[in-house]
Amino acid sequence: MRATWAEAMALDSTFNDEAGALDLHGEVVVRSQRTPLERSEMSGGSMRLEFVHDDVNDPDQRRVGRVIAREHARMEHRRWEDELLESAPVVSYIGGEHLEFNDVSGEALAVGNGELVLRDPRPADAAEHQSALAGRGTTRFTWSGELDTTRLSPSLVRIDMNGDVEMLHKALDGSVGMLSADRMEILAEDPDAAATGDGTSSLGISAMDLRQIEAIGGVYVATETRRVDCDHIDYDLRTGIARLKAATGQTLAIVTEGSPYPVRATSVVWNMDPAIDTITIHGLRGTGGR
Repeated sequence: MRATWAEAMALDSTFNDEAGALDLHGEVVVRSQRTPLERSEMSGGSMRLEFVHDDVNDPDQRRVGRVIAREHARMEHRRWEDELLESAPVVSYIGGEHLEFNDVSGEALAVGNGELVLRDPRPADAAEHQSALAGRGTTRFTWSGELDTTRLSPSLVRIDMNGDVEMLHKALDGSVGMLSADRMEILAEDPDAAATGDGTSSLGISAMDLRQIEAIGGVYVATETRRVDCDHIDYDLRTGIARLKAATGQTLAIVTEGSPYPVRATSVVWNMDPAIDTITIHGLRGTGGR
């Protein structure tokens, strides 16, 4: 791990039972390379690195425990498929006003306006579901409130976002889908889980394969074939099945390309596989034009 800064550095040797902490100021950049195929970078106007004792039997063994970045903070992780680094890397990026990263658990916190970008340019696996909102390509989330990640198991991560959350996904074939809501809860699988907790600094969230998206409150979904206004969507990216519901006592509206009027219902099951793209309607309330 290598750190550079332009203004000042302060050492607190007493922090966390003398594990220590560093405060860096002025165009701070911290870089880490866990393997020849992985590179991570975290930057900000100021940054605090808090250390932990890595071995209870040896107080001189320390590692980075938490990193806090402020002022145009960003965190990026890149992973290549080949040692020549000629292929386009898989990229995970978080940018925000205030970022915190726990280097022991691999969990992150971003407070204030921010964005999360996941880019996977590798050819799609035939066994993986691909749609306007799922699969390989580039996915970008933005929010105005907060993002928080929680590691549920060595391989499973939950991502919580709130405040004007918007998701844009561009698939490898160029198709684009959009999802927005008051908040989203996402389950993602970490393909690098085996390396997590190996004692080597990663300084960034590793690549994540999205498995489930749940959006709550003021939900809007748009693909090239349909648009839906509803209150809740639960989308399983492994099966391609999305379950959409209206708020209690209300209806959702779904508009299909080529149809002049919306369909109103209490709930809809949508198979988002482009080769199928069918909807099953529950609680039909009728349609009509204005």
